[in-house]
Amino acid sequence: GHQLVEATGVFKSMAFVSPLLSNSRSFRCGDDKFRCDRRRFKPSNRVRSTARRISMGSDRTTRQSGVFEDSNPGFIEISGADRARFLHNLSTNNIEALKPGQAQLTTVTNQNGRTVELLTVLAGEESLSVLFSGESAESLYSLFDMFIFPRDKVAIDNRSDKLSVISVFGDLSMLSDKDVLTPEPGCFVQTEMDDMSVTIIHGSGLTLEGFTILAEKDNARKIVSFLTKSGFGNEINEDEWDLRRILDGRPIVGRELTQDFNPLEAGLWKTVSSTLPEVCCPRTRTSSR
Repeated sequence: GHQLVEATGVFKSMAFVSPLLSNSRSFRCGDDKFRCDRRRFKPSNRVRSTARRISMGSDRTTRQSGVFEDSNPGFIEISGADRARFLHNLSTNNIEALKPGQAQLTTVTNQNGRTVELLTVLAGEESLSVLFSGESAESLYSLFDMFIFPRDKVAIDNRSDKLSVISVFGDLSMLSDKDVLTPEPGCFVQTEMDDMSVTIIHGSGLTLEGFTILAEKDNARKIVSFLTKSGFGNEINEDEWDLRRILDGRPIVGRELTQDFNPLEAGLWKTVSSTLPEVCCPRTRTSSR
Protein backbone atom coordinates (compact mmCIF):
# COMPACT_ATOMS: atom_id res chain seq x y z
CA GLY A 1 0.00 0.00 0.00
CA HIS A 2 2.76 2.45 0.93
CA GLN A 3 4.58 1.47 -2.27
CA LEU A 4 1.78 2.90 -4.39
CA VAL A 5 2.04 6.40 -2.92
CA GLU A 6 4.68 7.53 -5.37
CA ALA A 7 3.77 5.01 -8.10
CA THR A 8 0.19 6.17 -8.66
CA GLY A 9 -0.66 9.09 -6.39
CA VAL A 10 -3.97 7.44 -5.49
CA PHE A 11 -3.24 7.23 -1.77
CA LYS A 12 -3.03 10.94 -0.96
CA SER A 13 -6.41 10.79 0.77
CA MET A 14 -5.82 7.43 2.44
CA ALA A 15 -5.79 7.72 6.22
CA PHE A 16 -3.24 5.03 6.97
CA VAL A 17 -0.50 6.59 4.84
CA SER A 18 -1.29 10.27 5.32
CA PRO A 19 1.44 10.77 7.97
CA LEU A 20 4.00 9.56 5.40
CA LEU A 21 3.28 12.09 2.66
CA SER A 22 5.51 14.90 3.87
CA ASN A 23 9.06 14.95 5.18
CA SER A 24 7.64 15.01 8.69
CA ARG A 25 4.21 15.46 10.13
CA SER A 26 2.95 16.00 13.64
CA PHE A 27 -0.46 14.90 14.80
CA ARG A 28 -2.30 14.72 18.10
CA CYS A 29 -4.24 12.07 19.98
CA GLY A 30 -5.73 13.64 23.08
CA ASP A 31 -2.95 15.47 24.92
CA ASP A 32 -0.17 13.47 23.25
CA LYS A 33 1.74 14.73 20.23
CA PHE A 34 3.24 12.28 17.75
CA ARG A 35 5.78 12.85 15.00
CA CYS A 36 6.90 10.61 12.21
CA ASP A 37 9.36 10.92 9.33
CA ARG A 38 8.76 10.05 5.72
CA ARG A 39 9.68 6.51 4.61
CA ARG A 40 10.46 5.85 0.95
CA PHE A 41 9.30 2.68 -0.76
CA LYS A 42 10.53 1.55 -4.16
CA PRO A 43 7.61 0.11 -6.15
CA SER A 44 7.99 -3.54 -7.16
CA ASN A 45 7.17 -4.85 -10.62
CA ARG A 46 3.84 -6.11 -9.29
CA VAL A 47 3.03 -2.65 -7.95
CA ARG A 48 3.99 -1.04 -11.26
CA SER A 49 1.69 -3.48 -13.03
CA THR A 50 -1.06 -2.67 -10.55
CA ALA A 51 -0.57 1.04 -11.17
CA ARG A 52 -0.96 0.51 -14.91
CA ARG A 53 -4.22 -1.39 -14.32
CA ILE A 54 -5.47 1.47 -12.17
CA SER A 55 -4.62 4.07 -14.79
CA MET A 56 -6.42 1.98 -17.42
CA GLY A 57 -9.58 1.97 -15.28
CA SER A 58 -9.89 -1.81 -15.04
CA ASP A 59 -13.49 -2.82 -14.43
CA ARG A 60 -12.24 -5.30 -11.83
CA THR A 61 -11.34 -2.43 -9.53
CA THR A 62 -14.45 -0.35 -10.12
CA ARG A 63 -17.32 -2.79 -9.90
CA GLN A 64 -19.40 -2.38 -6.78
CA SER A 65 -20.13 -6.00 -5.84
CA GLY A 66 -18.17 -9.20 -5.48
CA VAL A 67 -17.44 -12.28 -3.37
CA PHE A 68 -14.02 -13.36 -2.14
CA GLU A 69 -13.14 -16.49 -0.15
CA ASP A 70 -10.08 -16.49 2.08
CA SER A 71 -9.46 -20.17 2.74
CA ASN A 72 -6.42 -19.48 4.91
CA PRO A 73 -7.50 -17.05 7.64
CA GLY A 74 -6.18 -16.75 11.16
CA PHE A 75 -8.76 -17.58 13.83
CA ILE A 76 -8.18 -18.04 17.56
CA GLU A 77 -10.85 -18.61 20.18
CA ILE A 78 -10.17 -17.32 23.70
CA SER A 79 -12.27 -18.70 26.56
CA GLY A 80 -12.24 -18.56 30.34
CA ALA A 81 -13.39 -16.05 32.95
CA ASP A 82 -10.38 -13.77 32.38
CA ARG A 83 -10.58 -13.75 28.56
CA ALA A 84 -11.64 -10.10 28.18
CA ARG A 85 -9.00 -8.78 30.60
CA PHE A 86 -6.36 -10.96 28.93
CA LEU A 87 -6.95 -9.60 25.41
CA HIS A 88 -7.58 -6.08 26.72
CA ASN A 89 -4.12 -6.07 28.28
CA LEU A 90 -2.46 -7.19 25.05
CA SER A 91 -4.16 -4.90 22.55
CA THR A 92 -4.95 -1.24 21.93
CA ASN A 93 -8.74 -1.08 22.12
CA ASN A 94 -11.20 -1.38 24.99
CA ILE A 95 -11.98 -5.10 24.81
CA GLU A 96 -13.44 -5.19 28.34
CA ALA A 97 -16.28 -2.91 27.20
CA LEU A 98 -17.51 -5.36 24.54
CA LYS A 99 -20.90 -6.98 25.03
CA PRO A 100 -21.97 -10.30 23.51
CA GLY A 101 -22.81 -9.83 19.85
CA GLN A 102 -20.48 -6.88 19.33
CA ALA A 103 -17.42 -6.79 17.05
CA GLN A 104 -14.42 -4.50 17.29
CA LEU A 105 -11.10 -3.83 15.57
CA THR A 106 -7.94 -3.75 17.67
CA THR A 107 -4.20 -4.20 17.23
CA VAL A 108 -1.72 -6.32 19.13
CA THR A 109 1.57 -4.52 19.72
CA ASN A 110 5.02 -5.54 20.88
CA GLN A 111 6.79 -4.19 23.98
CA ASN A 112 7.80 -1.07 22.01
CA GLY A 113 4.26 -0.32 20.91
CA ARG A 114 4.86 -1.41 17.30
CA THR A 115 2.13 -3.21 15.40
CA VAL A 116 2.20 -7.01 15.49
CA GLU A 117 -1.23 -7.79 14.03
CA LEU A 118 -4.58 -6.22 13.16
CA LEU A 119 -7.47 -8.14 14.76
CA THR A 120 -11.24 -8.32 14.47
CA VAL A 121 -12.65 -9.39 17.85
CA LEU A 122 -16.10 -10.99 18.19
CA ALA A 123 -17.54 -11.11 21.70
CA GLY A 124 -19.62 -14.20 22.38
CA GLU A 125 -21.41 -15.36 25.51
CA GLU A 126 -18.64 -17.74 26.57
CA SER A 127 -15.63 -16.75 24.44
CA LEU A 128 -13.87 -14.14 22.34
CA SER A 129 -13.22 -15.01 18.70
CA VAL A 130 -10.22 -13.32 17.09
CA LEU A 131 -9.95 -13.01 13.31
CA PHE A 132 -6.71 -11.94 11.56
CA SER A 133 -4.43 -12.77 8.61
CA GLY A 134 -3.55 -16.43 8.25
CA GLU A 135 0.18 -15.82 7.91
CA SER A 136 0.31 -14.84 11.59
CA ALA A 137 -1.65 -17.83 12.95
CA GLU A 138 1.23 -19.69 14.59
CA SER A 139 3.17 -16.64 15.76
CA LEU A 140 0.12 -14.95 17.30
CA TYR A 141 -0.92 -18.17 19.03
CA SER A 142 2.58 -18.45 20.51
CA LEU A 143 2.44 -14.82 21.64
CA PHE A 144 -0.90 -15.33 23.39
CA ASP A 145 0.31 -18.56 24.98
CA MET A 146 3.43 -16.81 26.31
CA PHE A 147 1.32 -14.25 28.20
CA ILE A 148 -0.98 -16.75 29.92
CA PHE A 149 0.22 -16.89 33.52
CA PRO A 150 -0.48 -19.74 35.98
CA ARG A 151 -3.37 -18.05 37.77
CA ASP A 152 -5.05 -16.71 34.62
CA LYS A 153 -8.37 -18.35 33.79
CA VAL A 154 -7.74 -18.29 30.06
CA ALA A 155 -7.64 -20.96 27.37
CA ILE A 156 -6.81 -20.44 23.70
CA ASP A 157 -7.69 -22.62 20.72
CA ASN A 158 -6.21 -22.13 17.25
CA ARG A 159 -9.05 -22.91 14.82
CA SER A 160 -7.43 -21.40 11.73
CA ASP A 161 -7.54 -24.69 9.81
CA LYS A 162 -11.26 -25.23 10.42
CA LEU A 163 -12.77 -21.99 9.07
CA SER A 164 -12.96 -19.95 5.90
CA VAL A 165 -13.72 -16.24 5.64
CA ILE A 166 -15.95 -14.98 2.83
CA SER A 167 -15.96 -11.25 2.19
CA VAL A 168 -18.92 -9.81 0.28
CA PHE A 169 -19.09 -6.21 -0.88
CA GLY A 170 -22.39 -4.94 -2.22
CA ASP A 171 -25.91 -4.19 -1.06
CA LEU A 172 -26.37 -5.45 2.52
CA SER A 173 -30.18 -5.28 2.22
CA MET A 174 -30.08 -8.29 -0.09
CA LEU A 175 -29.53 -10.47 2.97
CA SER A 176 -33.01 -9.65 4.22
CA ASP A 177 -34.44 -10.58 0.82
CA LYS A 178 -32.95 -14.06 1.32
CA ASP A 179 -34.44 -14.38 4.83
CA VAL A 180 -30.98 -14.12 6.42
CA LEU A 181 -30.48 -12.11 9.62
CA THR A 182 -28.68 -8.80 9.03
CA PRO A 183 -26.20 -7.57 11.69
CA GLU A 184 -26.21 -3.99 12.89
CA PRO A 185 -23.05 -1.86 12.49
CA GLY A 186 -20.39 -2.96 14.95
CA CYS A 187 -22.14 -6.30 15.52
CA PHE A 188 -22.35 -9.85 14.24
CA VAL A 189 -25.03 -12.54 14.18
CA GLN A 190 -24.97 -16.31 14.15
CA THR A 191 -27.53 -17.59 11.69
CA GLU A 192 -28.10 -19.98 8.79
CA MET A 193 -27.51 -19.43 5.10
CA ASP A 194 -28.85 -22.02 2.67
CA ASP A 195 -29.31 -24.38 5.67
CA MET A 196 -25.68 -23.98 6.77
CA SER A 197 -24.58 -22.39 10.05
CA VAL A 198 -22.58 -19.19 9.58
CA THR A 199 -21.46 -16.10 11.47
CA ILE A 200 -22.14 -12.83 9.64
CA ILE A 201 -20.17 -9.71 10.60
CA HIS A 202 -21.27 -6.25 9.53
CA GLY A 203 -18.74 -4.83 7.08
CA SER A 204 -16.84 -6.29 4.15
CA GLY A 205 -13.38 -5.42 5.48
CA LEU A 206 -13.35 -2.53 3.01
CA THR A 207 -15.01 0.87 3.08
CA LEU A 208 -17.58 -0.43 0.61
CA GLU A 209 -20.87 -1.63 2.06
CA GLY A 210 -20.99 -5.36 2.64
CA PHE A 211 -20.54 -8.14 5.15
CA THR A 212 -18.11 -10.89 6.18
CA ILE A 213 -19.07 -14.54 6.67
CA LEU A 214 -17.31 -17.08 8.86
CA ALA A 215 -18.11 -20.62 7.77
CA GLU A 216 -16.83 -24.14 8.29
CA LYS A 217 -14.21 -24.87 5.64
CA ASP A 218 -16.24 -27.79 4.25
CA ASN A 219 -19.22 -25.48 3.61
CA ALA A 220 -17.35 -22.50 2.19
CA ARG A 221 -17.61 -23.39 -1.51
CA LYS A 222 -21.34 -24.09 -1.18
CA ILE A 223 -21.89 -20.68 0.44
CA VAL A 224 -19.86 -18.90 -2.25
CA SER A 225 -21.98 -20.64 -4.89
CA PHE A 226 -25.17 -19.62 -3.07
CA LEU A 227 -24.03 -15.99 -2.89
CA THR A 228 -23.05 -15.71 -6.55
CA LYS A 229 -26.25 -17.38 -7.73
CA SER A 230 -28.29 -15.09 -5.46
CA GLY A 231 -26.97 -11.95 -7.14
CA PHE A 232 -24.33 -10.81 -4.63
CA GLY A 233 -21.78 -10.50 -7.43
CA ASN A 234 -19.18 -12.63 -9.15
CA GLU A 235 -16.41 -14.38 -7.27
CA ILE A 236 -13.06 -12.59 -7.46
CA ASN A 237 -9.62 -14.15 -7.10
CA GLU A 238 -6.88 -13.29 -4.63
CA ASP A 239 -5.10 -10.85 -6.96
CA GLU A 240 -8.31 -8.90 -7.58
CA TRP A 241 -9.07 -8.78 -3.86
CA ASP A 242 -5.52 -7.66 -3.07
CA LEU A 243 -5.80 -4.87 -5.62
CA ARG A 244 -9.12 -3.70 -4.22
CA ARG A 245 -7.73 -3.90 -0.66
CA ILE A 246 -4.76 -1.73 -1.64
CA LEU A 247 -6.98 0.81 -3.40
CA ASP A 248 -9.20 0.90 -0.33
CA GLY A 249 -6.23 1.56 1.96
CA ARG A 250 -6.52 -1.53 4.16
CA PRO A 251 -3.06 -2.73 5.24
CA ILE A 252 -2.15 -6.29 6.11
CA VAL A 253 0.70 -7.61 8.21
CA GLY A 254 3.86 -8.54 6.34
CA ARG A 255 3.23 -6.07 3.53
CA GLU A 256 2.12 -2.53 4.37
CA LEU A 257 1.75 -3.20 8.10
CA THR A 258 5.09 -3.91 9.76
CA GLN A 259 6.71 -3.46 13.14
CA ASP A 260 8.30 -0.27 11.84
CA PHE A 261 5.07 1.55 12.73
CA ASN A 262 2.79 1.89 15.74
CA PRO A 263 -1.00 1.79 15.13
CA LEU A 264 -1.31 5.58 15.06
CA GLU A 265 1.50 5.98 12.54
CA ALA A 266 -0.21 3.33 10.41
CA GLY A 267 -3.46 5.33 10.52
CA LEU A 268 -5.33 2.59 12.41
CA TRP A 269 -7.16 5.13 14.57
CA LYS A 270 -10.27 2.99 14.99
CA THR A 271 -8.22 0.25 16.63
CA VAL A 272 -7.00 2.49 19.45
CA SER A 273 -9.19 3.28 22.45
CA SER A 274 -9.99 6.95 23.11
CA THR A 275 -8.81 6.32 26.69
CA LEU A 276 -5.31 5.55 25.45
CA PRO A 277 -3.42 5.51 28.81
CA GLU A 278 -5.95 3.12 30.35
CA VAL A 279 -5.18 0.64 27.58
CA CYS A 280 -1.43 1.15 27.27
CA CYS A 281 -0.62 0.89 30.98
CA PRO A 282 -2.02 -2.66 31.39
CA ARG A 283 -0.20 -3.64 28.16
CA THR A 284 3.08 -2.39 29.65
CA ARG A 285 2.47 -4.21 32.94
CA THR A 286 1.69 -7.44 31.09
CA SER A 287 4.93 -7.21 29.08
CA SER A 288 6.89 -6.57 32.28
CA ARG A 289 5.44 -9.69 33.89
